[in-house]
Amino acid sequence: MNLTSREIDCKFFNHFVVRDVLNIIKFSYNMDDIDLFSEIYYKIKGYISKNIFYF
Repeated sequence: MNLTSREIDCKFFNHFVVRDVLNIIKFSYNMDDIDLFSEIYYKIKGYISKNIFYF
């Protein structure tokens, strides 16, 4: 019995919500990653303006 899925897994992990959650988890392990923080700071309701962030 073959239980593999070909296309569903790729679509699941490429969904924007899943990517956001994974990026937040990755950032929790490495809080020095500025590039990752720049992708998620507005999604976690940090209330940081772009002007302050790029200062």
